[in-house]
Amino acid sequence: MKTTLISTSILLVVLISCTNPKIQNKSQAIKLNRLRHIIHETKFIALPYVFDATRNHIKGYHLDASTPDSLVFSSSCFTIINCFPDTTNYFAFLFGESGDMLYPGIITFDKSGKLISKEIISTCNCLTNPRVDTESCFDSVIIGKDLSILSYSKLKATIQPFDTSNVTFDASSEEKLTGRINSNGLVEIEKGEKK
Repeated sequence: MKTTLISTSILLVVLISCTNPKIQNKSQAIKLNRLRHIIHETKFIALPYVFDATRNHIKGYHLDASTPDSLVFSSSCFTIINCFPDTTNYFAFLFGESGDMLYPGIITFDKSGKLISKEIISTCNCLTNPRVDTESCFDSVIIGKDLSILSYSKLKATIQPFDTSNVTFDASSEEKLTGRINSNGLVEIEKGEKK
């Protein structure tokens, strides 16, 4: 009974603290300062910008979960490559997330440090598939001066079925997607055509 009362009291204090405007304002101030720090540590992106998603290594600001970065970003598994030139309504960053290939994305925050949008902006057509024998793959993203997004990839490959036959099939493809960052900082992606 005493343990339940203590647990309930602690929970009540935590809940009241979370709704306290002073604490919320302090938290937002920390986030905003962290965003400004990252802007200072990275370069502004020159538009138009071409991003080769098949590169193995990128330079930039590597997020660190042991710093206030964790207050702003839910994951430390990506690198902030560049920040976009200042806009009126939001901050925008180009990031790279590591995986089978480099996944380029855009993350945006409002001017108080609140997350608006986070989107991968690549077709990701060059992903590794153990059944596909890839001869060549090209995957790039172009971000225009008007904050338009065009991702294009071309894969030349063959695939062999799981059966024991020596038959292979053409697995080559081209893929395109388009999008943009709207005036409110929302990253809008439209899946394109696949040939």
